[in-house]
Amino acid sequence: LSQVILQSCVEAVSKGIKRENLLFNFSFPEAYSQEHSKSFRQIARRSINVGLKDEEYKTQEKTKFQTESISSALYFAKGQNIPLTENIITIDIGGGTSDLSIWQANQLIWRNSFRLAGKDVLINYLSNNLTLIKEISGNDELLLSTYDDLQKIRTSKTKLANGIELLVNSSTFGHAFKNRFNIVAGRDKGKELKNLTELTLSGILYYISLVLNHLIEEGHFKKNHSKTLRICLGGKASTLYKIVFEDIEEQERLSKMINKVTGNIFESVAVEFTSVPKHEVAYGLLVDKEGSTELFTDDKWQGTVLGEDVLIGKNKFGIVKEL
Repeated sequence: LSQVILQSCVEAVSKGIKRENLLFNFSFPEAYSQEHSKSFRQIARRSINVGLKDEEYKTQEKTKFQTESISSALYFAKGQNIPLTENIITIDIGGGTSDLSIWQANQLIWRNSFRLAGKDVLINYLSNNLTLIKEISGNDELLLSTYDDLQKIRTSKTKLANGIELLVNSSTFGHAFKNRFNIVAGRDKGKELKNLTELTLSGILYYISLVLNHLIEEGHFKKNHSKTLRICLGGKASTLYKIVFEDIEEQERLSKMINKVTGNIFESVAVEFTSVPKHEVAYGLLVDKEGSTELFTDDKWQGTVLGEDVLIGKNKFGIVKEL
């Protein structure tokens, strides 16, 4: 992190920005506990001192921290001009976590995150089905060479997962995946990945629908405010969902599921995909919450829907009761 800070400072200075005018903005997942977020703040501030080689630098004054769910929402509000005056759900699907937020009338109603994201779907699946990478690669020599390298390290799960993550995040693979996934999605491993992707996003939206029901019951979400719902999908992993759900028929299936769970309170449900995958949070960190977007993020409902009872053997445990 200190190396990234040093490189950023060098670039800023090369553009004529004075060191005393630098501000450092950091984001972190909602999934972080209070202890984790505190540690992250300490590490980030310490990294600034190390990167600048200046123990006297006023890191307390020069740093700002914001959750990824809010940063992503600010991107959609400002970067893609999506009015958060309506019923809006934002989902930032990264590598390790999916960060969620629910908005209504420019008000943040609820936010949370859980550890179900790109690694759990795409990275893990490709790690166990390397031949799909070869199918997606087509005739691209660089990708085929990388596939051969991955075969050599396939016995090490950690190295293989790291190698696949580097590959997936490359522009070369991204271009091949966009152009060829629909070709391989109709057979064998490609079809399995497509089904897994559909199941994952459907599960996330089912969970959010349960949250909406609970928010309505508690009086935090007004079901008559608007009859439309817009779902904004961001994060690097959103490119996979965009390919799978780009057809209007696929999106209508998601809409029917949401309406079935929420009792048909929405007349229309639309899905909005990011224009800049993986860059939403960085963009959102530069947006003024109270200024240009006039959003209210302080008064949010803190409750979390924990789901159904868990069956362990023949015994059923109520999650809320056990906690």
